[in-house]
Amino acid sequence: MDTAKVLDVLNAIGAKIEEEKEYLTELDNVIGDGDHGINMARGFQMVETKLPTLADKDIGTILKTVGMTLVSTVGGSSGPLYGTAFMKAGMTMAGKTEMSLEDFIQCLDVAIEGVKMRGKAVQGEKTMLDAMIPALDAMKAALTPDAAPKTILEIGVGAAWEGVEYTKTIIATKGRASYVGERSIGHQDPGATSFSYILETISNCLYGGIMVGIVIVSHSEKLAEGVVDVTKIMADGCPIVAAGGMEDGSFGTSYEKIMMAIESVHGPEGVLVLMDMGSAVMTTEMVLEDLGYDDVFMVDCPIAEGAIAATLASCAGADLAGVKQEALSSKTADKL
Repeated sequence: MDTAKVLDVLNAIGAKIEEEKEYLTELDNVIGDGDHGINMARGFQMVETKLPTLADKDIGTILKTVGMTLVSTVGGSSGPLYGTAFMKAGMTMAGKTEMSLEDFIQCLDVAIEGVKMRGKAVQGEKTMLDAMIPALDAMKAALTPDAAPKTILEIGVGAAWEGVEYTKTIIATKGRASYVGERSIGHQDPGATSFSYILETISNCLYGGIMVGIVIVSHSEKLAEGVVDVTKIMADGCPIVAAGGMEDGSFGTSYEKIMMAIESVHGPEGVLVLMDMGSAVMTTEMVLEDLGYDDVFMVDCPIAEGAIAATLASCAGADLAGVKQEALSSKTADKL
């Protein structure tokens, strides 16, 4: 992206934070100071007022200005942490007017090091790092010569949200959240959540949004992964994940695997879940009841044929209803 697109992305981030400020504050009410969303929204509102003056600047200057503005206007620890992240990224992009995917990954890399340094934190302490680091690692692992940037960013977004889910399972040991000790278990970290919104917004702004997610549930880990592999040959880029077998790889269906799979591809366009039979159906029903999403649906269709039809429709830009209909159509499609 060029400098104009960077400014567009920053405006979109500000809009997303404003949209989610009450939710982010609600999360922070439970384990923090109760001001994360309000503070972040105030900071990005100030960023938005400065963006028009940066139209003729290089990307490094833009990111550095964003960082300095956040430090000055975002209260609590989020100001210096996000401010440091943007300023470190700005140093990496100094003098550049184009940002490649490799540049973006490098920016995230140095941003993480800055957050570690400023917050004196590491992964696993229920902080924003628990979303940032998995996102970076996933994108680095996916960065191959023939990989589409859209796919890599979406993989990063999925990993970030998985990181958010992980923060629910651990005790906070940094910042105000550490004061509540074991009572922080079960609650997601607000900083990890706001970072995931930011990364998701970058992906949406650059590539027109995340497609309908697909989850394949099977008693067999190999079968579920095989279906995913086949669909990626025909429709690479669709967010599709496998939830097969038990945690130890044995035959069966896992509540945790299904839940994590759904969360990893759950985005603005919703999710379809395709199952094989028996406990795969019942366990998926339990997960959906507990998650309570109104945009996640089970589809009664052959998982291989249905997955191919659904991913092709998702990649073509169909909405959730359209992707579901294509998956259902596989029940009557002729093979010969």
